[in-house]
Amino acid sequence: MQKSGETTADRKNVIQVSTRRDRRFFMYLAKLVLSDFQTAELHALGEAISIAVNVAEQLERLQYVKITKIETLTFESEQKGRNDRNYNRKKVKLIVAVERAQGFAGLMSTFKRPANKKQ
Repeated sequence: MQKSGETTADRKNVIQVSTRRDRRFFMYLAKLVLSDFQTAELHALGEAISIAVNVAEQLERLQYVKITKIETLTFESEQKGRNDRNYNRKKVKLIVAVERAQGFAGLMSTFKRPANKKQ
């Protein structure tokens, strides 16, 4: 998925899903990313995994995308605890790769983009 020497932050078609926003925001963001790129990836950790799955499922159900790959990873993350002791915690990461569906252009013609605000 990732080329050597390239970080996730360098890639513009990667969407970092979090629990701070609802699924509608990430569906909107995925549509915007897919209007510029042929593919996109939804990355989620922990509780945000259910949001990423829901977004990918809804976009596929509405025929915007086709899910091409689902990948799960576990890794250890070092965290500081009480008394400045370090704890290694296992975390789960989900990556859902999607690509534009054939009818994407037609559906996007009815999609409303925000107006550019001049400041």
